[in-house]
Amino acid sequence: MKHQRQKKLNNIKGDFNGVEDITEAESVVIPKDSSGTKVIEEEYKTIFDYEILDNLVNEHKQDFVDDMKTKIGNKNFNRIESGLKDFTKSASSKSLNLQLLKASILKAYGENFVTTNYESSGEDVKQLYPKNYFESMESLLEIDESWLIKEKHILKYAEKAKKHSEKILLKFSEKTDLFDFDASYIYRGYGNPQYYKQNISEDKLDFLSVFSFLDEPMPFFERQILSSYSLNFRIAEKFMILKNNERKALVKMDLEKSIGNVFSSFIVSDAFVQNQYELLCLPNSNSLNIIQNRVDEYTSEFTID
Repeated sequence: MKHQRQKKLNNIKGDFNGVEDITEAESVVIPKDSSGTKVIEEEYKTIFDYEILDNLVNEHKQDFVDDMKTKIGNKNFNRIESGLKDFTKSASSKSLNLQLLKASILKAYGENFVTTNYESSGEDVKQLYPKNYFESMESLLEIDESWLIKEKHILKYAEKAKKHSEKILLKFSEKTDLFDFDASYIYRGYGNPQYYKQNISEDKLDFLSVFSFLDEPMPFFERQILSSYSLNFRIAEKFMILKNNERKALVKMDLEKSIGNVFSSFIVSDAFVQNQYELLCLPNSNSLNIIQNRVDEYTSEFTID
């Protein structure tokens, strides 16, 4: 399979596209790489009317917290929050709190819920995906069930988090012309700083290698129990160019179709990094397709639908 090489973007300023004293990334409207936490710039918060959204979140978040503590108890709520906090620090964390949360979700939704759509697909579809594409569940399934958060509490939390997140986003849509719930997307940025330093086998192909050069929609399956998206493409782009890497992909998915898969979000939980506008989603139970919208020397863009 042909691998798509892209240009490495650094932070050196110069003259690009007739504009002086900017970086090459900025010249193609991609945020330059920066160290530290990836958050949206204050000027962009104003551009997108996020002050309104922030006020709505702050006004109503405690209502959700109080409701959850009543319905599932303080202990269970705090255990979910602890797992979420560890996820926001590192999605690949092996911390006990996050492992217990993931194992509890598997117990609540079924141990095969991540791969259900894939397993029901034909061999012509399965062969498109490399081995080890999906997150390993083996260690999670070995955790003693007595340690897990009860199924009813996980399901109740997800149900209420989804409804509350949707309610606030609909309120936001009503209060500004800059956000339309029915016509908005959520975004994820992919980057692979190590790609050209590795010997890439067919078992370890990255996102671009699997989905590049699509000339027609291809069935898509989320590979993880929990997948992170942002309301804003600027945040996704910041993760996309981590360490000025040469492998960059921006993925977008329809918000209205995705909201039903939200497990938690910045709207309901303080575990999330402020100004990342993050939505944490479970795998979609419906059939999805992915299509490549654009590819050039700087990045690739995909839509999941």
